[in-house]
Amino acid sequence: GVLRCYRAGLARNPGLGGRLEVAISVNAEGGVSDVTIVENGLREQTTEQCITRAVRTWAFPAPRGGPVVVRYPFSLSGSD
Repeated sequence: GVLRCYRAGLARNPGLGGRLEVAISVNAEGGVSDVTIVENGLREQTTEQCITRAVRTWAFPAPRGGPVVVRYPFSLSGSD
């Protein structure tokens, strides 16, 4: 998951940290159809790509009224 991605990033760059916010498009069935980085404080492409791939595997309750977009912030630091 997300922590696995971040810990792998820390192994490559011990100073890695910051805020990363993603916009998650949730389809009518509750699956993730798209993930977009909307705020990027990590600035480490391999970790960012790993996190977006991990978020794509998430499942949500089916949203009432059809697809929605939710924003989810991560604040990552070496103590995580």
